[in-house]
Parts: sequence; structure tokens; C-alpha cells
Amino acid sequence: RQEILRGMKLDMARKRTPLNPIMHSRRVFDGYSVENVAFESFPGFFVTGNLYRPMKPATAPAGKYAGILCPHGHFTPRADNPGGRFRPEMQRRCATLARMGAVVLA
Repeated sequence: RQEILRGMKLDMARKRTPLNPIMHSRRVFDGYSVENVAFESFPGFFVTGNLYRPMKPATAPAGKYAGILCPHGHFTPRADNPGGRFRPEMQRRCATLARMGAVVLA
């Protein structure tokens, strides 16, 4: 394992850098909201996605929410199915989890 990390140059300690989050285009639906988000995982490299959040406070103490990373896989877009995080079933899954009280990043 150590040799693989060294070969990929992942064994060097990296300085933590600010995430510089970007959040925009909030849309409110029945019981949840969705925002377009991006954060800088390392300088110059942005990770993008959709952030689903419940509209009502969770039952967890102090407003804590379960956090779920919801990978979408790779699908070939078609006219009837846009693929990735835009697939209708993916959006339904994330919306359902948000309505249940979780914060979901797709």
C-alpha cells in the first residue's frame, strides 16, 4: 500500500487549503431544497454537485443532520435520460433522503 501511495505521489503531506465553497441557484420543493454547489478540493480543482437539504429541522439534537454522499455513476446521456446526477431516479432518491432529514450531496 505504501509503495502505491508513493508511486502516485500521495504519500507527501499536503497543506490544507480553503475549500472556497460556491453555492447558488437554490430551488425550493415540497419538504426539501436543492442548490448547485462547488468546492475547491485543491487549488484550481473544483468538485461540483447538487446539495439537497431538508426544509424542516431534523429530529437530531442541535440541528445535526445525517450527511450522505450519493454517487450517481456514469451513464450515457440520451434524449429521454440525461444521465448522471440529472437522472430522474437519482433526483428522486436524493429528494426522498432529504425529506427524511438528511443532507445529500449528489
